[in-house]
Amino acid sequence: MTADENGIYGFTPTSYDSDKGSQACRMLADAYATAGDVDIGVVSEALGTAVMAFPGLQDFVTEIADRTGDPTAVEILLIGDVVPSGQDASMLVPAAAMLALTGAIAEAGGGFDHQEVADCAEACRKVLQELDMPSGFTPR
Repeated sequence: MTADENGIYGFTPTSYDSDKGSQACRMLADAYATAGDVDIGVVSEALGTAVMAFPGLQDFVTEIADRTGDPTAVEILLIGDVVPSGQDASMLVPAAAMLALTGAIAEAGGGFDHQEVADCAEACRKVLQELDMPSGFTPR
């Protein structure tokens, strides 16, 4: 396992559980949908569910953290073999991957950055909103 020229290690998933990925995105988007304090328990559950959508990710991030001391030195390399067919499922993969990586880094590093989680929630919300739109609807 070697890093790229920027010191980043690429994780290439061998499988993706689209049910868990979409569930995690929905949980997180819903948690941030209302004004007020966000339930940290729901955030943690969404992060954990997203990590489970990419088997092997947590072990990979933990190994990199142990090796380099930096769990953030990982990116998920999405390839066609792991991306499910169908527009709905494939559109959600990048948001789920962002959420999963945030969760794996949090687990390996002992916590999560609230702004990164908010960014994940926004990415999930945007994709889910687009997927839930009736056909022919064009946002203004």
